[in-house]
Amino acid sequence: MGARLGKMLSEYDGLRIDHPHGLVCPWVYRAGQADPLRAVQGGARLFSSPDLPDHPELARYAIVAPEQLDRARARHADGWVKSLTPEQVGRYARLFDTVVRAARERGRAREDVLCEVLSTLPFELSQVMARDGLGRFRVTQKADLDNPADVYRSENASPRGLDHGGQPRHEVALAARG
Repeated sequence: MGARLGKMLSEYDGLRIDHPHGLVCPWVYRAGQADPLRAVQGGARLFSSPDLPDHPELARYAIVAPEQLDRARARHADGWVKSLTPEQVGRYARLFDTVVRAARERGRAREDVLCEVLSTLPFELSQVMARDGLGRFRVTQKADLDNPADVYRSENASPRGLDHGGQPRHEVALAARG
């Protein structure tokens, strides 16, 4: 991964990471099932599944403890994991740190690493990105105008510091055209 990042950073001014979930909190599911859609829907986050009865094999990869999960939420929901210690954030960031380190070693600023998180923003990912001061693209077309705290609303994007919703810095709002 380091060699590939080095090559990209030697040829381009910045780095865009589409769906950084795959580096921090990947969604996994059983391949080979008759209905692939059901397989995906029945999946779980690799490092956030300490005791799922339908995925007991994931327990050995869990970074969180069962009491850190909000079982009232769906597994894919942003708030499935409700708290993390700094050590746990570091463990979730293990692969992401390779990206940030490669960028810094090649003289890139934090703003040169752009993350495309157009769907859910799991707490685990938000904490890793906040730790490194990274923001995210957002599609304003998804905004819930009845929810003032909705993360897709452009007024909740903040170029300095963390916004009121605890989202990372340097966010970019994108208006989707359809």
